[in-house]
Amino acid sequence: MKAFLIALILSLLLGWVLPFWGTAIIAFLVFLMLGSSAVFRDYLWATLTGILVWGLPATYLYLFSQGKLPIRIAEMFSLPHPALTLAITILIGGIITGLAGATGSAIKSMLQK
Repeated sequence: MKAFLIALILSLLLGWVLPFWGTAIIAFLVFLMLGSSAVFRDYLWATLTGILVWGLPATYLYLFSQGKLPIRIAEMFSLPHPALTLAITILIGGIITGLAGATGSAIKSMLQK
């Protein structure tokens, strides 16, 4: 839980200056230093971090731009509804960040043995 909060706060603060994949690096480093020995639990916490860090801004932009960009992207990929672009964005962010956090946690538990 502590690693989740630190990764979330750092990702939200540094997300303004880091590229889109910076959240994964932050999750990797935080869970490498503060992760527990339960890798799957750390994966879930890191996934939640990615979902929030990628999902909150994407949802904000989707709602307050009247969905103009997601509509165009949905048309380009022949998606039935523009909200699917939002769901796919959040899913990809969660999976990438979750795998990075789980990798950091696994490396930590491997080095402790």
